[in-house]
Amino acid sequence: MPERKTSDERSAGKLALFLLGLAVVGVGLVLYATRWGAFLSDDSFWYIIPARQALQGQGFNPTRTFAPGLSMMLTLLGWLGLEPLAGMRWLNAVLFGVNIFLVGWIVWRSRGGKLGALLASLAMLLSDVLLEAHGWAMSEALNLTLSLLAVLFFQQYIRRARWGWLAAAALAAGLACLARYAGVPIVAAIALGLVVYSPARRFAARLGQAAAFGAASLLPMAAWLLRNQLTTGRALHYSSFHWAWPTLDTARWFFYTTLSWFVPGRFLRGRELIAGVIGLALILALVAVWVVWLRRSRRRLSTTLDPALFALLANGLFIILMLVAANGFSDLVAFNARYLISLLLAFLMTAATALGKTAPEMPRVWRGLALAGAALFLMYYGYRSVDSVRRLHADGLGYASRAVTQSETVRYIKNHLELDIISTGPEGLYFWTGKFYDGIYTVGSDSDRLVEKVCEDQATLVILKSMPAGMYGFDEARLTSRLYHQLSFNDSDLFVCP
Repeated sequence: MPERKTSDERSAGKLALFLLGLAVVGVGLVLYATRWGAFLSDDSFWYIIPARQALQGQGFNPTRTFAPGLSMMLTLLGWLGLEPLAGMRWLNAVLFGVNIFLVGWIVWRSRGGKLGALLASLAMLLSDVLLEAHGWAMSEALNLTLSLLAVLFFQQYIRRARWGWLAAAALAAGLACLARYAGVPIVAAIALGLVVYSPARRFAARLGQAAAFGAASLLPMAAWLLRNQLTTGRALHYSSFHWAWPTLDTARWFFYTTLSWFVPGRFLRGRELIAGVIGLALILALVAVWVVWLRRSRRRLSTTLDPALFALLANGLFIILMLVAANGFSDLVAFNARYLISLLLAFLMTAATALGKTAPEMPRVWRGLALAGAALFLMYYGYRSVDSVRRLHADGLGYASRAVTQSETVRYIKNHLELDIISTGPEGLYFWTGKFYDGIYTVGSDSDRLVEKVCEDQATLVILKSMPAGMYGFDEARLTSRLYHQLSFNDSDLFVCP
């Protein structure tokens, strides 16, 4: 007779079904929000075009600026019949569902119980920030999935002490870095986690494990950078670094971005620094209380904070440090809200785990208040998410939007394919017209040189109103004063040599 399933196995099966249900809803939400297609930016072009070129038999040659993993995935989907742009939309929708499931499963494995697992997955499903991040034709979603898998495998290694799980964690972390260079902090986070949580008894052995894990995880990225160096003479697009201290504007951006995950933005504008200091003080106070409790109860960090949550929180901290350091690359816009989604997820998962662990032991009144607070928070997130999904479904985002169907510029260019065009936002024109034109950045930010190029090439300069020349460092007033204003459309102005 077949063996009967234990109560734990039945409980895990039921939880998995609930999480799968939430995952399916998440897939549907992303598909609904991306009615106009995956959200597109300039960076999206550099993920899409290598896949299209590879599928057309032109070889696989991604830019040195971005990691190749996403373009590789889109190429694979293309071989299965999905055009890269369509594949991008479906890939991110599925990844949102996968991540919803992984978040709940990791929390459950962290002894957060079914309550904590469901709260964490619901919070991710209802987060407008995380949903929007999975709508962009960018590498964040793929990187997040691989990072969560690395954390899950690391968690399993600490519990089972089997090398296969650690090897799987290294492989997943390595692929996360190959999907996104900015994913390197997950390697450092898990390596630190090995020092703290490894089953190895000797500290030297733990350090050795951490070093071996780091080397193995970084091997795929190192191999790719070596390939770049050998084929192009440069491993990365960024060739120099100089230290640049963060500014007050950077601090305002950081505090506004992180606090607006939990507080409506209208309460933060103009008060970002004060609110940020208060928020940091609260976090430090909570950490201090927790440390005091650990000392008095004579408990160790490794027995009170699950290794998966430790790795996720450490990853968030390392991401912040990485952003500060990345400000030293002169041509890199380091601060982007999408970079911080791993930190948001770490906060949500830690809070859900804490509530899932402590709620059953609370007095009835306190348990009711805690659950009511969680319900109110999820209702608030739900309200934000519904509003965001409706807006995204109606209007789209970036270059993939309803505005494209009303663009006089697109209509004009499609009717004048013979034009030699130099443009702001040439990546957008590519997505709209299927043809890539020169960008104004090909001459640096020299307005006089750009005027000379327009006249030498007898080209038409297209300045999109959504992307003025000033965004690229040009003196737009000087630039346009030396050219003839030929046409004005609802979304651009066209200039030619006088």
